[in-house]
Amino acid sequence: KNVILALDTLAYDSEKNLYDYVVKDPAKVVVLSSMYSDVASEIRKINKYYKHNIKVFEQGTVLREYISSRYTENSYIAVWGRKETLEGEFYHDMATSLGLRTYSAMDFETDWKSAKEETDTLLFRYLDTLASRRPHSKVSCVVIDDHTLAQRASALNAKIATLTQSEDPAILKYANLLAKDFRFINPMDVISGELYKYMRQENLFTHRVDTPLFTSFVTLNNGGEYALANFTYGQ
Repeated sequence: KNVILALDTLAYDSEKNLYDYVVKDPAKVVVLSSMYSDVASEIRKINKYYKHNIKVFEQGTVLREYISSRYTENSYIAVWGRKETLEGEFYHDMATSLGLRTYSAMDFETDWKSAKEETDTLLFRYLDTLASRRPHSKVSCVVIDDHTLAQRASALNAKIATLTQSEDPAILKYANLLAKDFRFINPMDVISGELYKYMRQENLFTHRVDTPLFTSFVTLNNGGEYALANFTYGQ
């Protein structure tokens, strides 16, 4: 439904104005933000019907390829996310299919308070939890599958870099829990990087490449008919 609307060239003026239309460009690329989306076959039908060849980035597929290209078989991966994420099967299935290993003691559940905590506090709370559980191998990467925390990945990696260079025994005990190539991974950084490379490769950028303009739309159900409307944050 949303892909078909994204390919359309009309949208409502706003969520509150369902009488006036605005003209919009059809989407060049579709990004499926859910890790669990699996609609590739439906997209192929849409491309054939509308005679488009729109590129679709499925976050789960992109993350799988990224991890596969950077970590060898038997590497341990961990997940930092909400309870429902840790209880889901996506990461277990991904690890199994790639020959990687998961160990539930390495996973870490976030809660609503986590977003307000300092980066150092979050990092050492995770490492303390990891140390207390005594994992039987070093962690190669931690996927932060929580959008409220994922943006901290760069700051967390910077802190890890200084931590591994410390000569303080109290700090070194944490470094010994992590593999040499350890990194925190923000899935949206991964998909953004792949999206940027694809758009440059296919010459899909037009103007303002460094600071691209964007317009947000929201899907509306107007009496059983679905349509897009301009969306303004905070209104």
